[in-house]
Amino acid sequence: MLRMSPQVITTSAWLWLAVGATTAPVAASAAPPSSPTPSAASPSAAADSLKALWGSRLLHALVIADVAAGSPAEKAGLRIGDVLESYGGTTIDDVPSIEDFAAGLKNAARKGPVAVKIRRFDFQAGPPRTLTLEVRLSEDPQARVGLAVHPAVFFVDLLAEGAAGKAGVKPWDCIDAVEGEELSEHPRLSDFESHVLTLKNKDGNVRVTIGRWRPAPEGETPKIGLDREREVVLPVPGS
Repeated sequence: MLRMSPQVITTSAWLWLAVGATTAPVAASAAPPSSPTPSAASPSAAADSLKALWGSRLLHALVIADVAAGSPAEKAGLRIGDVLESYGGTTIDDVPSIEDFAAGLKNAARKGPVAVKIRRFDFQAGPPRTLTLEVRLSEDPQARVGLAVHPAVFFVDLLAEGAAGKAGVKPWDCIDAVEGEELSEHPRLSDFESHVLTLKNKDGNVRVTIGRWRPAPEGETPKIGLDREREVVLPVPGS
């Protein structure tokens, strides 16, 4: 069953890199990047601890939720449902926020063709293919790449004996929320694992909503939704 995201492109869940607009609408209510508390684990330490306990590496990326017709993104071959991992070697973890990633992509594309690494699913079976496409953007300051994106965290390199595998998580399942807090509410993915540790409930675990982002049937809005949505309970390392 495909559940469409309750948000639409212009709300805080989506970052819209418009084409030809004077001002590109972005997350209207996004908060500034949060600073970890003094007692919080460093991003790398938190990532390592969750990887060891859950038995999976977590890939931080952006899911393409819409592609504007005639835009540089469409001309480059980007599609709804593609997973945007990096541009010119820069990942979402290399910058403070999704907005900074978007701005960096636009600036790089204005200087010449920029290589964009994506993962593309065939939505039938098997892992996604890895592709590299080139995005070109004119020097016109009003030009936009033409993408709407959504933050995403994927389970990859999943071990069957890990906590995630035992809970029924499959490779390339995507986290949509943790303890009811959606990914779109946390503007910086680089410290996602550190933030997860702060969400541990009284039972010493977290409730994680997962699923698969898939393009919606033609003509429906939004144009992408969460398929196979379900909740799993995963342990959190002790203090």
